[in-house]
Formats: sequence, structure tokens, C-alpha cells
Amino acid sequence: MRTNQQPPALQVVMKEARRAIRPLVWFSGGINVLMLTGALYMLQVYHRVLSSHSLETLVMLSLMAAGALAAMAGLEVVRGRLLAKVGSWMNARLAPVLLTASVEYAASAPGHANARPLRDLDQVRNFFTSPSIFPILDAPWAPLFFAAIFVMHPWLGWLALCGGIVLFALALLNEYVTRKPLTEAANAQSRAYVQAEATIRNAEVVQAMGMLKPLMEGWKAQQDEANKGQVLAANRGGVIAAIARCHRLALQMAILGLGAYLVLRNEASPGIMISASILMGRALSPVEQAIGTWKATVGARAAYRRLTAVAGQHREATPVLPLPRPKGRFEADNLVLARQGGEHILKGINFRLEPGEAMALIGPSGAGKTSLARILAGAWRPSAGRALLDGTDVAQWAAEDRGRHVGYLPQDIELFAGTVSENICRFAMLNPAVFNK
Repeated sequence: MRTNQQPPALQVVMKEARRAIRPLVWFSGGINVLMLTGALYMLQVYHRVLSSHSLETLVMLSLMAAGALAAMAGLEVVRGRLLAKVGSWMNARLAPVLLTASVEYAASAPGHANARPLRDLDQVRNFFTSPSIFPILDAPWAPLFFAAIFVMHPWLGWLALCGGIVLFALALLNEYVTRKPLTEAANAQSRAYVQAEATIRNAEVVQAMGMLKPLMEGWKAQQDEANKGQVLAANRGGVIAAIARCHRLALQMAILGLGAYLVLRNEASPGIMISASILMGRALSPVEQAIGTWKATVGARAAYRRLTAVAGQHREATPVLPLPRPKGRFEADNLVLARQGGEHILKGINFRLEPGEAMALIGPSGAGKTSLARILAGAWRPSAGRALLDGTDVAQWAAEDRGRHVGYLPQDIELFAGTVSENICRFAMLNPAVFNK
């Protein structure tokens, strides 16, 4: 029997994923701390080496900087591998759940089957393994660089901070102006995929009835809508990216100019001027990278929301007690099946079939014959009433156990890829001794 409904699979996996990502944040912190190496090296060269003309000091500083850069490279490698493992782990945990949920939905809503959830999972996994996630991991450490600039000189710090606020505002504006066209483009692309899959799946009918041209026109209309949204988002995002790039270059020149002014007033050294420019570039880098990779970020976020709608409703049920081999007594106890609008397909169906008995259902098309067969086979759930196999609700049988004893032949027959024997044994482990009988 099925008991102990577990929490939604996506909720559980994402909770575990957040725990797995925490070390990545600290690795990113270590990488960002070590990125201070260049600025500190330049500062020490200006302050210590050039003033003392000490070759030994230069060698020691260079060795220390090389060691810090090597450590940073090592952390980068480890972070990349951890991200790849998190993506692979999410795929291993969620792919079976999403496939199960998709099959269950397709069984309950024939004609609406598609593999979009699995494509969405690939998109989320690819986001975790791509550079698009780096701005998210690096952004929390940007205040470290701003603080270092403030330590060098408050004026330099305020200039960098104000420039960072403007760049962040541009990132928010980019989100605002591209969100709607990107969402509409993604929805249109999804509809185009569904239509293309349906056309290919029913290729024989499409060719025989000459339906390819009108279907292609409908598919092309969805593709054109998707392309229109993507082009609009790209144009808007391109303008903001260009403004952000010019703003950053202007800010880079401004901080050098302000640094030179402070040097002329003997309030800062040339080393501080150059180091502040390097640190500001690093502090603003996550925001600028986020603007450049925003399309991938929005796509991954939309894919995650669609996954939430699919996997978030699917609760894994654990079979506790395997039921014995059925004798074959079927009962329908006041079965009712209704459409979403409330119209009844089946109403008040009652019968009992003992082992060895047969029953034929005769009636016009749409009378509910196939619907009743689907309920008895466990493919559909009734709106009310029960379908019983040996006195136990069909829905309480584990699908794997029920499938070994209850056969179901749909109206549309198509063999799965594989051998005939694999199709006969439902792709379970084949026992040659049993099969040869």
C-alpha cells in the first residue's frame, strides 16, 4: 500500500542544494579575498620597493603574490568542480521525479504530453555549471573591495560607491525592460516545441491528410513571436549594456583623475591611485557581468518556476506493504468521472467481475468506454467511487506490481525503442527461463 506522503521532491532537493551551495559561497569569499593580491602588490611595490630600492623585498613580495594567485587558481578549480557536481546531483535527484510527474500528467491529460520539464531541468543544471552563476556568488563580497577603497581614501571610496549604485540601478533597469519580452519569448518557444513534437509524433496522419503546411504556419507563427521577444529584449539589453560599459570606463577614468588630484595634494600616493582603480574594477565586476548574462539568468529562473509547478505538486509515495498476487476479481463501486467543467463522463458505474469472467463494453464514441478501462487499469483516478482489485483500491497498488498482472491495450499502439521481448516484459529485468515458457 502507499503511505507516508513525502514533501514535494523539488522542495527537498532545493533545500539540500542550498546546503551544498554554502561552501561555494565561502570558496567565492576566499577567491575574492585573494583577488586583493594585485592591488596590495602594487601598493607595496610603490611604498616599499621603490622607496628602499630593495631587490630582496621585491623578490619576496613577488613570491608571496605568486603563491596567493596560485591559491586563487586552486580555489577557482575547486569551485568549478563543486558547481558541476551540484548540477549533476540535481539532475540525478530530479530527473526521475520530473519524468514520473510528466508521465502522470500525460496519462491524466492525453494530448498534453511533452518533455518540457526535463528541458527545464537541463537549463537549470547548465546555469549552475556556467559562468552565469559567478556574479551571484561574487556579489556578496563586493563590499569588501569598497571597504578597501575607503581605507585608502574616503573620497575614492565615495566615488566608487556612488558609481556602483548607478551601475546597480542600470542592472535593475535591465531586469525591468527585458523581463516581459523574455518571458513572452520563452512561452512562445514552449508552445512551438509542443506543436513541433505533436506534428512529428503524428507524422503519418500529417502526411496522409496534407496537414504539414498549415501546421508549419502555426509553428512558424510561434517561432516568429519568440524571435520577436528575444530581439526586443536583446535590443533593450544591448543599449543598457553599452551604457553600463561606458559608465564603468568613465568611472575608471574618474577614479584615476581623483587619485591624481589627491597625489598632487599629497593626500595619497601613486600606488593608492592605481590600486583604487583596480579594486573598483573588481567591485563593479559582478554587476557588469550580471547585465551581460542576464538572459541566461532569467531563462534559468523561469525554468525553475516551471519546475516548481510540476515537481512541486508531485509527492513521492513509498510502498510500505507489497500486496499479494491478485486473483483477478474486479469491482466498480459507484464510479464517477467528471471533466473540469463538471460534465460527467461516467456516473454511478457498479459491477463485479469474478476471476475467469469477461465483459464487453458496447456504446457510441465518447460514451466513456476507454475512460472506464483507464480507471480499471490505474491510469486515471475517478472523481468519486472506487475501482477495486481483489477488494483493494487499484490506486493503492504499486504501479510496478499492478503492471505485472493487469494488461492494458490503448487505442493508439506504439512499441517503445528496444526488442520485442523487452516490450513484452515492460523493460523489466528479463528472466530467460520464464520468458521461454
